Amino acid sequence: MTFTVVTLWLSGMLLGGIGSFVLAWALFADRFRGEHGRRRCRRCWYEMAGVAGLQCPECGHTGRDERQLHTSRRHWRQAAAGSLVLLLGVGCGWYATGSVIGWRSVAPLGVIVRLSPIIGREASLRAIAQGFGPTNQVATPIEAASEWLLVGAEELAVSVLHDKKSSLDEIIAARDVLQWMRTRVKDPFAVLAAFSSIPPSHPAFQVIGDESHRQVAYLTKLDENLLWLMMRSVALEPEHVGAQLIQDGLKPENAPLAVDLVLWKPVPGVTWPELARATPDAIAVFLRRCRERYFSGDDEMKHRVTRIVFPNGRFVPPGNADFEAMARHQIAEMMQGEIFEKWNGETLITLQLAGALSQMAPEVARLLDIDAVRPRIEGIFRLGVAPKQMTPQVVSEALVEAICIGSDAARLAALRIADRRGDCDQAMLAEAAIAAVPFVRDSITLDALCRRVFDLSADGGALLGVEPRIDPDHEYQLEDALVRNLAAPGQIGSVSARWLGMMPRPSDPAVEALRAAAQNATNSTSLRNAARDALLHIRDRANPSIDPLTPLELAAPK
Repeated sequence: MTFTVVTLWLSGMLLGGIGSFVLAWALFADRFRGEHGRRRCRRCWYEMAGVAGLQCPECGHTGRDERQLHTSRRHWRQAAAGSLVLLLGVGCGWYATGSVIGWRSVAPLGVIVRLSPIIGREASLRAIAQGFGPTNQVATPIEAASEWLLVGAEELAVSVLHDKKSSLDEIIAARDVLQWMRTRVKDPFAVLAAFSSIPPSHPAFQVIGDESHRQVAYLTKLDENLLWLMMRSVALEPEHVGAQLIQDGLKPENAPLAVDLVLWKPVPGVTWPELARATPDAIAVFLRRCRERYFSGDDEMKHRVTRIVFPNGRFVPPGNADFEAMARHQIAEMMQGEIFEKWNGETLITLQLAGALSQMAPEVARLLDIDAVRPRIEGIFRLGVAPKQMTPQVVSEALVEAICIGSDAARLAALRIADRRGDCDQAMLAEAAIAAVPFVRDSITLDALCRRVFDLSADGGALLGVEPRIDPDHEYQLEDALVRNLAAPGQIGSVSARWLGMMPRPSDPAVEALRAAAQNATNSTSLRNAARDALLHIRDRANPSIDPLTPLELAAPK
């Protein structure tokens, strides 16, 4: 409790006591002296106890009746002075009480606004916006505020913002009031002009001037053209206003405007958690407008749209046609070697959008062919395992397409993804691996595909035995492809020979092909050695009792 408050309370009690005494004396002095009821002239107060009739012998005044001659004397001038002193004392006590317990507790808010010249503009504004600013505790429902209060509050806040002599605390209080009543502001033009009138030299400019976009959420009820005119007239930053519209709750009716405002200038990727509260319709309208701006703009506009969508990927629903149209365009550009490096990796094909990309996973998997983006695509498929993102079935289908029609590097990447996830459809992947064997031109990729078929680990150890994951028909298909690969150049033939030796039930034509490869002097040494080793494996499995050191008979048995 400050010295001023104590002084006001003591002064209020003293003045109240003096005023009460003077008022009581002026009105009831006759009663205090015992003269109440005496017979006297009403005009000059002459004693008429012994006078007959109603006429005063002193001044000649004639009373209306006998009752008027018995009226108590009233000292009205003294009573007025006492009343003024009493009111002054009450005012001191009221001011001291309001300073201590809060002005809202001692007067209606509408009255507090009108008394701002007495109690101070900051105190009046703080009382109105109590509960909204960071230092307040009690909330004020805007719905319960009267028009009388709102009109006075708006006028007071605007006058504070225009006043160059306003203190920093007064301006912050005015901001809190206008933000509290943003949905019921009467003159948005005046409010925006007031915010823009704060000079850069004022200490409040760093607090208010740079955050003026936070005060215009109430403009969403205005016409779009009017809003643009207002923002230009007061030099606000449109992209900040658009962000504020999103933060205050995206709605279908303001979603297109929010997109246009945010895209006004290049902005860094920003995540808006408030989108979690937006309705599906609002999100759909938001993405539709993003698509319109994406395809109607140049590369710079496409990049801007991308930078506002991909950080908020968790709010993009799977199967959204507008998002998928933009994503397909970027996939096509990446397949041609564009966009990714030019945009420094900021694309819609990213882990944050794994859920939204789930229904176009096969298209995304085609990017495994591109060296620059392959690590990112692997990350999307390996880590996009959260609910409603890429399910095992979706990933399996995408990997099958990459294995069947992708490059050898894409096939290896697909196999790495399958190994890391561990929840893919292994039989489906094994069939895809068999279908890809005839088209492989890299020995490492061929070896990896065969390991996928036989369920062998990368170091050659068996996980589930050497039995393949496939049915006999597919087993014969794999054997036929490996036999054909014996004639391929490089190490493909050697790897094919080795895996023919791993087949659990090699056919006679496959064994004859291995014999021919081992005996053909034109073949490379590695191929002939691999064919001999394969024949030894087949012989030893067929005759478990044979001595492993027994030389191999390359001639076909008669």
